[in-house]
Amino acid sequence: MQNSVRVGYFLRKSPIFAIWPKSDDFWLRACKRMDKLFTEERLVLNREKPDEFDVDAGAYKLAVNLAIQALVEHASDADQELRARITLAMEAYIEKLNPQSEREKDFAARAQGHVASLIRPISSGPRHSETVDP
Repeated sequence: MQNSVRVGYFLRKSPIFAIWPKSDDFWLRACKRMDKLFTEERLVLNREKPDEFDVDAGAYKLAVNLAIQALVEHASDADQELRARITLAMEAYIEKLNPQSEREKDFAARAQGHVASLIRPISSGPRHSETVDP
């Protein structure tokens, strides 16, 4: 299965992205772009500069987080309720899970923390616990 198909399935099924209904054409273009990012660009980067310190995954996560934060910030200028709807979507998803075990509760807490960090206004900056370890 191609990356774009997996990413597309996730995007369409995710409660967070459900608040942004888009046409199939939009999802196809978005998935093709993400497929390119996940394969070609990363492979080129790793060929040009091998990951000798094993930091590529952390650097990639930081880049994705910053891009999402910037997109949420930009979209929030036009839609003041965006952050609240994203938070409500996450809470509804966690409520459906009905976490019982320690593992499920840990997942729920981490998911809520990650969503909170992605939708926090950029001007407020990261909390100390969200900084990336070198």
